[in-house]
Amino acid sequence: MSRDHVRTSPRLALRRLRPSALCGLLLLVGPWGCSTGAIAIQQCREIERQRCEGAAVCGVIKSSEVDSCKRFYNDQCLHGISGDEEPTADEQTDCLTFLQERQADAEAARDDDDQDALEDACQVLAEPWDYDQCAFINRQIAEGGSGSKDEDE
Repeated sequence: MSRDHVRTSPRLALRRLRPSALCGLLLLVGPWGCSTGAIAIQQCREIERQRCEGAAVCGVIKSSEVDSCKRFYNDQCLHGISGDEEPTADEQTDCLTFLQERQADAEAARDDDDQDALEDACQVLAEPWDYDQCAFINRQIAEGGSGSKDEDE
């Protein structure tokens, strides 16, 4: 019997079509539809790793929880940082150095039982974007968003 006389069932035809159609759709949508538009994912991860270590020094988390904190922020940083541009290498280095110095300050303050110094250092580690060295973390998007502050205030 020749192949000309063999009919393909509609179900079999659909099974063959689905993978082809799916691949075609992914190729068509892939480059545009899968981008998150996230900015500075790796820089975010580096900062959050440092903050996790600092959080343990400040008593926010237990030292046994530092690794899980880092894993959590590894995924959270897939959203990137605010703004529409990555920090420069100098900005990133300055911020990380600033955080490392504040962590060392927190460790020294804890060892010396200096609560005021500990609170000051831990405040920086909790909200580094409020300080010039790490302000790029919450940099506003150029078009200005609804979250930007009025300059007249």
